[in-house]
Amino acid sequence: IKAKQHQNVIVLEVRDDWTKVECYQSYQGWIPSQLLSKEEAKTPPPPPSRPAPKPASRSVKPLEKPVSPRKHEDSPPLPPEVTTLPIGQAEADSDPGASLRKEFQAVTFGLETLDSFLFDKCAGQGSFIQVDDKELGEAVKRRNYDADVILDARMFPDPDAQYLTQHSGMHYLIITRLCEHRNFPSWLRNAKTQFAKAYQRRRSELGKDEQTLKMTVAVYCRAGKHRSVAGAKILEHILSTEGFQILETAHLSYKRWGANMCKGSCHECQNPPLELEETLAGALAKWRSIRT
Repeated sequence: IKAKQHQNVIVLEVRDDWTKVECYQSYQGWIPSQLLSKEEAKTPPPPPSRPAPKPASRSVKPLEKPVSPRKHEDSPPLPPEVTTLPIGQAEADSDPGASLRKEFQAVTFGLETLDSFLFDKCAGQGSFIQVDDKELGEAVKRRNYDADVILDARMFPDPDAQYLTQHSGMHYLIITRLCEHRNFPSWLRNAKTQFAKAYQRRRSELGKDEQTLKMTVAVYCRAGKHRSVAGAKILEHILSTEGFQILETAHLSYKRWGANMCKGSCHECQNPPLELEETLAGALAKWRSIRT
């Protein structure tokens, strides 16, 4: 600022060779300290405010309110942090069954090849005879297995099955044909409905100290070597992705499969093409789309 000679000024702050003063009409600014008389220099300065600017720079009026720092200058203020759980996670955390070890075992058999009781009951009509699930459960229990669900896989007739008789239902083509059959969606819907009910019932019966829940599903067809085996393989894939530990499949009619069958040990059964993964992925998608 420019001040007249011998003009009275108020000293506001002294920094080295520069002094901040206030003069006429309340103008403030910095002037060289040598321009002040001794009498003016004795005026006690007020508490320091802002650092003195360099001689070449202009004075800047201080901001009235501090500005809160932001992570990005152009970004809007961040909202308060909120912790959320993925869909379904809250239910899983509050579900006492979520900490259980869940196991799944598939059991396969044929109406005409399991035991003499069922063989006599079928009397050569195993392809279409209707047997009560209670009787089938008792037949499976005679082989030391307690089935929670019993599924009929005879609804998948395949006119080309004669070309795969040397393989069991472990062959990728048999699994694929079953998944692509027109009756597969209704079969899978029935399987999931029964499985969900049985699972809830078994879980409600668990004791407080029990840490393992085992589900056993029995799948049957006429001979117990093609359709029932393929159905079991599909269920094993689905439930393995749903958090179940898969136990070894029990093929109760295995001894009646015949000497000419590979029984799942041939190169084709042991090394299926990648298309089988797509087929099983499609079955899983259908399973998850079913509401129970």
